[in-house]
Amino acid sequence: MKKIVFLFALVLFSCSEDFDGEKVIALKMKLVDANNNPLSNEKITISTLDYDYYDEEHKPIVKFTDSQGLVNFKMFQPAQNANLTYDANGLFLPFTILNINALISPKYSLDFGTIYIFKQTDLVDFGILFSSSNSNKIVMELKIDAIKYDEFLDASNNFNPLYGNFQTVYQLKKNQNFTLTYKVKDSSTGNIATFNVPLSVGTTPSTHTIIY
Repeated sequence: MKKIVFLFALVLFSCSEDFDGEKVIALKMKLVDANNNPLSNEKITISTLDYDYYDEEHKPIVKFTDSQGLVNFKMFQPAQNANLTYDANGLFLPFTILNINALISPKYSLDFGTIYIFKQTDLVDFGILFSSSNSNKIVMELKIDAIKYDEFLDASNNFNPLYGNFQTVYQLKKNQNFTLTYKVKDSSTGNIATFNVPLSVGTTPSTHTIIY
């Protein structure tokens, strides 16, 4: 399962039906804490421009996890981009997944897999620094495959909208191994090289320097 943000894996499953001429989407997810324990009675909200807190007929969809941390329900496909929000209860950190419509398959179903919910004490800061040895080379794109926390994630491109494809500061789950992937372009030749670097974090803040 590929890890992204808090963290969740996107796995599409099949289920499609019509209701009064409108498409119905099946959504599924599981919420766990940093130790993989399921979290019950946690609130998930789906909101779009189609759903209005002040319109009794179009309020946001609100669901709660069951005893196994699962949320499994159906909804009409919204005409606008939809956002999924976890409402923090004071113990865990909140998050929002933007534009989840981008993940809906032609079969109108969406499984977010496992989503990690973090306390601030579960996380450690990690940063990326740069050291250039060649003025013709530039770092183009960065990505880490790790269990991490982002308050916001854009599902349409899998980037934190605060950073885009060049995020250099992260909050990672403590005590884990992960992989840093980055691309370096040589402007004199046009060549682009991709590098995969295995790394790890413990319980104290750390950095990694990319030399290019």
